[in-house]
Amino acid sequence: MPWLAVATLALAVILTAFGLALKDETFVLIRPTVGALAFAAILAVGALARPSLLERTLGYRLQLERQGWAVLHMAWITLSLLSAGANEVARRVLSTDHWAIYNVASDPALFGLIYLATRWIAEWYWIED
Repeated sequence: MPWLAVATLALAVILTAFGLALKDETFVLIRPTVGALAFAAILAVGALARPSLLERTLGYRLQLERQGWAVLHMAWITLSLLSAGANEVARRVLSTDHWAIYNVASDPALFGLIYLATRWIAEWYWIED
């Protein structure tokens, strides 16, 4: 079972349900922060498992040394925390309309950074056959 996908789906469903129930603009603005922090927490707990959460999820495609998986977890956690921090800055500094534009652009940028970090780490820690 792809636990990372299950955890991400559960998180999305919970946050969407809260948003619909509260009908509050503030929750809409902080949802990406809460989501990013929760994702970072899921990754942190998943890093303690053996095999780790990312290794279980991506291990069929990536053959990394043990240290590589730890570095990958730290990179994803760091990017999630930076995403939460950036959303908080944007939420406080930008108007709601400008924040919405930021929010639409920030997710693809985050996914791109996660992809690049994963690729670089995989190149560095790949297990040679």
